[in-house]
Amino acid sequence: MIITNTSLKPDSRHATPRFKAMIPILPLIVMGACLVAAFGRDAEGSQNHGVADKTATDKPATSKTLVATEGVEQLERLAVETMVVELSDGTLCVSGYDDDSEKSPGLWRSRDHGATWESVNVGSKTDGAIGDSDVDLAASPDDTLYFVAMTFDVKKLEGVRLAVGASKNAGAKWSWKVLSENRFDDRPWIGVAPDGAAHVIWNDGGGVRYAVSQDGGSTWNLSPRIHEQGGSSHLAIGPHDEIAVRITPWSASGKKFNAGVDLIAVSRDGGKTWQTHPAPGERDWSPDFDKGTPRWVEPLAWDADGALYSLWGCAKGLWLGVRRTKVRPGQVGTSWREMNSLSSRT
Repeated sequence: MIITNTSLKPDSRHATPRFKAMIPILPLIVMGACLVAAFGRDAEGSQNHGVADKTATDKPATSKTLVATEGVEQLERLAVETMVVELSDGTLCVSGYDDDSEKSPGLWRSRDHGATWESVNVGSKTDGAIGDSDVDLAASPDDTLYFVAMTFDVKKLEGVRLAVGASKNAGAKWSWKVLSENRFDDRPWIGVAPDGAAHVIWNDGGGVRYAVSQDGGSTWNLSPRIHEQGGSSHLAIGPHDEIAVRITPWSASGKKFNAGVDLIAVSRDGGKTWQTHPAPGERDWSPDFDKGTPRWVEPLAWDADGALYSLWGCAKGLWLGVRRTKVRPGQVGTSWREMNSLSSRT
């Protein structure tokens, strides 16, 4: 965990009030992220009420077991909305931002499973390493590291730029490209498919935008919008190059609200075409950002068999939805199955 011994700045931008509002439910968010990462085949191998699925195969589970370890504190820059990836040799990389437009986006690296950390020089502003807001990380099968960062205008309280960097040597050297310089650019996500293609989504108040790189981040091709309304809440890429995008009502750093937009878009051809589906479950979305359930991300994840998971919270607790495409005998793969993962009484 990366923390600082200085206080947060006043609520002068979009992320700080959102972050403060979410402090009381951070344990819920952390547990939810762990559930999405860990459920995998095990979650789908059980029926409701904990009854074992008799049709399950003897194929060994491919998901990794999450093991709690002793925490490590790294006192340095503030790292808000941190992201983490692991390279094939076990190197951990963590990104975050601290509202400081004079510094390059923050990145840290650990080569000993988190026991010690070092800052990574991602380049200077003249190199294109610019960003003081939302960030995301991704790693390709060949360990190319991708880092996307947003720039936020604290006077106008809106996003103005997105840049994406790529490194082929665990962060030793970076190449940066400007992805977008439009008003309301907001909440980028990046992921890499098994075929090596890197996919980025973001929103700008006019829907969910999408770009892809087939050459390790040297060039980025802007594709048609995935959806004409809503915000980019999350991105997940599956084992067979499937792509899922969570689309929610809020966009443009909280300045735009599209009622009724509560969707999951899925592509099974590398982003060429998309199908949108209503998200499972029910959520309370309010056009008043300060009312209703505090929300930041509605996580998605694929398991090794191509089942898609959606996690969300509501007044009744934390819920996990599962949608399969490879169905077992007697199962239907075109609908969601919902499981109450964490009781509201917890």
